[in-house]
Amino acid sequence: WYGIVASTLFWSQFEDRNHQYASSSWDTRHILSITAGKKFKRNWELGARFRMQGGTPYTPYNVQYASLIPVYNANPQGVYDYSRLNTLHLPLFHQLDIRVTKKWYFTKWSLELYLDIQNLYYHKVTDVPRLVVVTDDNGNPLYTPDNLHYQTKLLPNTSAIIQPQLGIVITY
Repeated sequence: WYGIVASTLFWSQFEDRNHQYASSSWDTRHILSITAGKKFKRNWELGARFRMQGGTPYTPYNVQYASLIPVYNANPQGVYDYSRLNTLHLPLFHQLDIRVTKKWYFTKWSLELYLDIQNLYYHKVTDVPRLVVVTDDNGNPLYTPDNLHYQTKLLPNTSAIIQPQLGIVITY
């Protein structure tokens, strides 16, 4: 049996233009990694790794400005509100990976085959929401009563994948 646990607590900040400390893009605050495994007879091995990390900081949109019709037409991804630079954090990230390995040893070389499955329990990763224009049933944009802005909404932005990999390692 083998295992290792590593935990890191940190802050990553910089001084903004107003001489105030702001979170950098790496300021996730904590990282936890747990790796464990067992070696079996006939050179079989089973291992697992659990990773957890605090949410990444991000800058919210200036929705009032970004929804102005000419502004949104020029930049349909939204405009960030830099007065609130990196003040929001995405949710915690975590995943479990497992790996099964079989090794063969020969006189002057070895062969290793493995199956690695990442994100075994299909955890969905959350990214920065997307600012989009609200449309009617025909796909036409809806406007605010003043007709100067599009009606907008924030769409959740999540993704997940279970990633299997087969591998071969030859060592001389």
